[in-house]
Amino acid sequence: MKQARTFKSILVIVSFLSLLAFMFVNLHANSSLKQPFSTSIMPQNELQSEETADSGKIPVADLSVLGRVWEIAQRLLDKAN
Repeated sequence: MKQARTFKSILVIVSFLSLLAFMFVNLHANSSLKQPFSTSIMPQNELQSEETADSGKIPVADLSVLGRVWEIAQRLLDKAN
């Protein structure tokens, strides 16, 4: 005759499978840790020179200023037409 599975037997099977999964994950993690870690170096901002720090202004590139003036001029021309 077949015996019906009891709650205790199901609990034992689930516990055993859980233990196997735990062991598999830990063994896989340990095997992947043998590879060397890649170290990344984060660039740090350098301190501003005394000249720019004294003036309190951030230097702006000439090209961005010219581009902004050109954009404003185009808007004014579009509004005038």
